[in-house]
Amino acid sequence: MTYREVLRPPWWVYGVAVGLAALFSFTLAAAATVPVALVVFAIIVALSVWVVSRRRLEISVDDTGLRVGDESLARDEIARALPLGAPELRVVAGPEADTRAHLILRNLSTKDGVKIDLSRGPTPYWLVSSAHPEELAAALRDG
Repeated sequence: MTYREVLRPPWWVYGVAVGLAALFSFTLAAAATVPVALVVFAIIVALSVWVVSRRRLEISVDDTGLRVGDESLARDEIARALPLGAPELRVVAGPEADTRAHLILRNLSTKDGVKIDLSRGPTPYWLVSSAHPEELAAALRDG
């Protein structure tokens, strides 16, 4: 494997989930009893942490090609890989976006990404979030 990264939600998303569970449980404690509210709080926190942690995205490049989560792209389909900073990614994903493009973006995890132009098929390019776009683009080029 030549490159691997995992994008995870930022720490504050977990804090927001716990805070919302606390607000709901506090309100429930007024209508029910405190022990019931504490049990509901524990259940909501556990479910929230599980849901948020499932939002992680694994990106890897090896000899066969690119793998992003459950999706893959063969190396011979990749024509060019261009690293994009936050301003460039915002333009490519927004006003200049092609409706046929394949977007895999995790805006809470990172604002940077890589535009991967394809050599064939109906999809002109993939746009993938990456915390290290230069390294990902280099791994795709060097293969």
